[in-house]
Parts: sequence; C-alpha cells; structure tokens
Amino acid sequence: MFIKDLLELPWKTLIVQTTEEFTSAHIGILDDNIILKTPYNKLFITAFRALNEDCFIWDPTNKYYIGVLSTYSLKLAINTTTKFFKEVRYSDNVKKLLDELTQYEDAIYWSPTLVCCSGNYMIACTNESLNNALSDIPLNTELKTLAELARYGIDIDDKILISDEEQFASQYNPEVEISDMCDIIPWLKNIQCDYVYVSGAGLSSIAKMKTDFRQQLAESGIQYADSAKYQRTIFSNYKFPVVIRFRLIPDFNEPVNVAKIITIVNSQPVNLDKNETM
Repeated sequence: MFIKDLLELPWKTLIVQTTEEFTSAHIGILDDNIILKTPYNKLFITAFRALNEDCFIWDPTNKYYIGVLSTYSLKLAINTTTKFFKEVRYSDNVKKLLDELTQYEDAIYWSPTLVCCSGNYMIACTNESLNNALSDIPLNTELKTLAELARYGIDIDDKILISDEEQFASQYNPEVEISDMCDIIPWLKNIQCDYVYVSGAGLSSIAKMKTDFRQQLAESGIQYADSAKYQRTIFSNYKFPVVIRFRLIPDFNEPVNVAKIITIVNSQPVNLDKNETM
C-alpha cells in the first residue's frame, strides 16, 4: 500500500494532546530527599550521569532519581534540567527555597576572594574558620601573600592583578609553557619556594632542559627532586614546597599537601611536511 492510499483512508482517531506532566521536568523534596523526575531524554541522561557523582540514584519502581537533600544536589538538579528541558516544575517546598535565594541574585563573589574596596583589602565570602586560619597573613598584593592565599584555596579578584608574575602567584595550579620553564625560577624565589619536585619528566627529549632547570634552582637555593633522584623527605621541613608536572597523572613519589602545583604545557604547533603522516 502506498502512502497516498493511506492518506485517503477515513482516519477518525481522536488526537489526545499530551500534558505537562509528561513533557516537563519535576523537582521536589520528600523526607529530606530531592526527587527528580523527567521525560526520557538521552542527552540529559548522559550529561546527568557524568555530573552526578553518586548524589542521586535511580528508583526503578517510582521511575525517578532520588538523592539526599543538599545545596550541591539541588543545584545539580536545577542546572542540569534547565539545560535540557523547556519547562522545569518545582514543588512548593522547592519554590520556597528558591524564593529565599533571590536576595543573592546580584552577588558577585561565591567563593572566598581577595578584593580591594576603597583602598582596603579584605576576603569576600569568608567564614570564622577561614578568618582564624588567615589571622597571621597580612592582606595585600605582595607575591608571597598572593601565593599563600592561593594555597588556602582563596581566589584573587582579577581587578587587583596587574603583572604575569602576580597572576602566577595567585593561582594554585598555574600552567606554564615548557619554553618558559626556567623563566619562572625567579618567580618561585619571590614567593619563597624552597623545594621543587618535578613529576613525570622522564622523556629524553627534555633531559637537557631538566638539567638546566635543576642547576638554576640550585643557584637560587631551591632544593630539587624528581622520581629518579628522589629521597624520602619530611615535607613539613619546607615552608613552600612546589610540584611541577609534565603530565596530568602524578607519579608514585609525588608529594601531597604542597603549596602549589604547576603544570607544564607545550602549545607549540606541530608542522608536518606534505609527504609526512602521523
């Protein structure tokens, strides 16, 4: 039977319009748990599973996700559903929580951040425990101060950072081009780094660079170690130990609880001849 024959048949089936219950996402709270129910959407499921981190589990009986109520799980549910569904419906208790947050809509800082206000430096979004931990640190833009604040996980307002060296000091995990590796040694000295562990630098192609780097560190009075020249060390003896990584995965001997982790990157393009293949 052809399509035109099908079209000529006396179709009298009543078309029933679907309801919002089956086309929109629903977020509610039940017994200190968040309930998340959505229509089937493969893209949403993939994205949600990637971000979930065991906050939610799938309830096959009730056909919804359920997770312990927390600020993180509520934020995850809202942010993910609004990306994939045109309409998200909230229960009354969720609406009440969201209404209470409207007073923070104009907030600029959401994590502890060093800011300058009327010439005075202060930490925005701080708390009593953090204030106690920072009580002996003067708030200013000196390189040592920026590096120490970054060590505590405190962000630095971009408005008060001027030089590349200040940007470097203010980040806990900065990236440095491999060609600039030796250039950061004065910067390490200025933030009072006294120990450097080089992780994942076993490639023969960088052996010369690594030797030069080690020699220049020694000239600056900074202790050097890597997986080949590693001796078990009490890192508490060092005031500002730093790890320099040549790859994302740390090697076996890489120390923990360091003051800064620097990632070495290589952004130089690879030029291939016409007859050369990868």
